[in-house]
Amino acid sequence: MATTTVTPKNIHTKILAGHCFCGKCTYTINPNIQLTGTQERFITEFGTNILPFHDHCSDCRRATSGLLTSYFIIPPPYISFGLNSPLKAFRSSKDTVERTFCSDCGTHLTYQRLNAQQHFGTMDVAIGTLCEADLQKLDELGLTPTKLHVWWGDGVGWYQKEVLRSAEENQIRAFKGGNLKPELEVTDVRVKCSGEAKIEMTEKKNGEEGEEL
Repeated sequence: MATTTVTPKNIHTKILAGHCFCGKCTYTINPNIQLTGTQERFITEFGTNILPFHDHCSDCRRATSGLLTSYFIIPPPYISFGLNSPLKAFRSSKDTVERTFCSDCGTHLTYQRLNAQQHFGTMDVAIGTLCEADLQKLDELGLTPTKLHVWWGDGVGWYQKEVLRSAEENQIRAFKGGNLKPELEVTDVRVKCSGEAKIEMTEKKNGEEGEEL
């Protein structure tokens, strides 16, 4: 019987770096690490070696305190933590997944499937923990999770409606910082849907800053 080989379309090679809130836990993601066996099947299955997505599941909502969490799915060999990173691990009651946190500041860093048959034993890395420079480059690297949402059925309904409504109207209210004074609002935040996506911002004149929220 003839076999069909799927050729991965999006193989990423850029090494990414990240850290927790206090900076004591650091890591790098090196997608150039050679893989074998089951871990290679992940790339064949999904056509990429790093898969970004938004997660609406209730477990991650509790673990991160966010209405949704954005992750990269990667093969575990890609990630390496800095020497003496104070990691704390937590396993589910069924002992099928393991989450890691910084034991000092509590930042949620990874979610790993311990069963090799579950998504080929892959690991999720919280995108928000990337260093600022790499985080800002995800668009040009083709690594934004914009269009892929998982566990939508577990999501918070009103929040999902807001996400969809904002996408349809292509407009939101935005402030440069944490101050919500009207004179500090950024106006006309729009995503141009024709051609290349572009965000246009027109700032109002700054008044007195006042107390930050």
